[in-house]
Amino acid sequence: MKFLETGEYQFKQPLVLFGKVQTAEIEGKKQTLPFHGSGKWELKGDSIYVDITQTNSPTLKAEPFVFKVRQVTEKMLVLEKGEEVDNFFRVD
Repeated sequence: MKFLETGEYQFKQPLVLFGKVQTAEIEGKKQTLPFHGSGKWELKGDSIYVDITQTNSPTLKAEPFVFKVRQVTEKMLVLEKGEEVDNFFRVD
C-alpha cells in the first residue's frame, strides 16, 4: 500500500475472498489472482480515512475505511482497524 503526499492511495495485493487467497490456473500454472486499485486518503485527528475509487474489479463497491494511527516515525506507519494491525515501512 502507498499513501502518497498528493492524497492518493494505491494498493496491490493478492485477491482474498472469505479469508482465502484466490488462485487460477493460467498457462498450466497455479497463480495468485491480483487485486489492485487506488483512491484518496485524508488524515483527520488520529485516523486516516481511505476511499477506494478504482479497482481491477469493477463490480466492487467498497465503503470508505477508517484506520486509527497507532504510531508514526520517519520510516514506519502503524495502523489499526478493529483487531487488525498493519505495519507500513517507507522504502527509499
